[in-house]
Amino acid sequence: MIPPSFAAIVHQQGLTSVRAGAADRAFLEIWVVAVQGRLFARSWGLSERSWYTAFLGGARGTLRCDGTELEVLGIVPPDLEAISESVSAEYLRKYDRGENSEYAHGIIRPEHVARTMEFVAAPE
Repeated sequence: MIPPSFAAIVHQQGLTSVRAGAADRAFLEIWVVAVQGRLFARSWGLSERSWYTAFLGGARGTLRCDGTELEVLGIVPPDLEAISESVSAEYLRKYDRGENSEYAHGIIRPEHVARTMEFVAAPE
């Protein structure tokens, strides 16, 4: 479960940074959305070597938003089909403006929906 205070920070902020795998890896800024107290991100680049594929491979990672960090695991949402419409709507609510509009509409296309990752708090 994601702490509600962290989900609220992500909901308010535009960018969240992610690091998947080793602690010496750099953080990468990505779009993360909060839906029903859960955190989701979609792979934009669809690369075979990415934060997304590292999490799929079982890597632990870290989300950083507004100076707060949370250790996480990334999973394919067990209810992906049911939650996808809400995640897409939140992407549009949060990012569909100005220069981001093209990408906000792109990230809700089927190939990106198929690469939806849910972040869950890592066990200690």
